[in-house]
Amino acid sequence: MAPWLAVVLKAVVYSQLVGLNYQDLPNWVAAWGRVSEGLAWVDDVNADSVVQFAEIGLSSDILVLISPEIAAIPFFLSGLIAVGGLAAALSTADGLLLAISNSVAHDFYYKTLEPGATAQKRVTMSKIVLLSVALLAAWVTSLKPGNIVYLVSAAFALAGSTLFVPLVAGVFWPRATRTGAVWAILVGFVSSASYLLATNPSVTHFFGLAPAQWLPVEAVGSGLFTIPLGALAMVVGSALSKPDPGTQAVVHVLQNPEKLQAGMAPP
Repeated sequence: MAPWLAVVLKAVVYSQLVGLNYQDLPNWVAAWGRVSEGLAWVDDVNADSVVQFAEIGLSSDILVLISPEIAAIPFFLSGLIAVGGLAAALSTADGLLLAISNSVAHDFYYKTLEPGATAQKRVTMSKIVLLSVALLAAWVTSLKPGNIVYLVSAAFALAGSTLFVPLVAGVFWPRATRTGAVWAILVGFVSSASYLLATNPSVTHFFGLAPAQWLPVEAVGSGLFTIPLGALAMVVGSALSKPDPGTQAVVHVLQNPEKLQAGMAPP
């Protein structure tokens, strides 16, 4: 979809804008230029009153919204497109916020810090965490750390570095222990997050530092070395601790589900 839209918009710009007299510019150029500074502009650099391709500026933030007007489709369709994009973004964000808040409130607060907490207290903690994470996400977004492709790739790199090793080892390695999983999560998260932050120009500029790329690997590819570090931490942590018999039994059932089904079958 995105490549097709980019080709269509560039073709329209070449055919409808380039070579026009500045007095004959279509209405959408001025209309979107008034919405916010820097969204759409045309500047007669060489003062020849003829639009050149290098004199046209379109922000990537409005390419989808502006396409109906460029195609001479009624303006209200841009509003419908904006509503659809906003609804998709909110639904995705809501799911992630709920997953994060419930994980912190149940897995960390209830299971670790206060096992005797009442249901009301756990729900309250979940709402507090949800609000805190939402505010933190809004603050990070205001810094504009990168485009959406970079942010999604960084999220996958961080999630893979943190969770891939414990999930795989917990199912396929009976010797894996809780200590090893915690070590793998901490090592994977810290190493991946550190590399992502150290190589991000927006973050380093905020703290008055220069971006530093430690290895010849892009930030979104940090899993190439953070996942092996997590695996090493998993092995070391599991070797230094004793496996739980109950956990090993669960892993055995996961690896051999047919035995569980056979045990539950009627005589």
